[in-house]
Amino acid sequence: MLGEAEALLARAKAKAKAIETVAKALEKEHGPNAVSITLAEQYISAFSELAKQGNTIILPSNTGDVTGMVAQVRASIEAIWFILHVRKLRKLYIQFFF
Repeated sequence: MLGEAEALLARAKAKAKAIETVAKALEKEHGPNAVSITLAEQYISAFSELAKQGNTIILPSNTGDVTGMVAQVRASIEAIWFILHVRKLRKLYIQFFF
């Protein structure tokens, strides 16, 4: 039981570190573009794997719209980025004025 808990904690720490790394990368000049390319590659790869696994697949009606999917994800990332920056600004404001 202790081994399982330690493994779970190690995975959680690794995931947190990965999220932190991605967040820092997104703040760089071309970070969102890199994420868009990676997402498009993963999207195409996922559907390729589905096609290999069997002969019956249920797909969304717009599977060929990689650009649309990337745009949706990118909009979500930008919204998250905005929220994170608002929180940072609020924290700085509180530290400065209170």
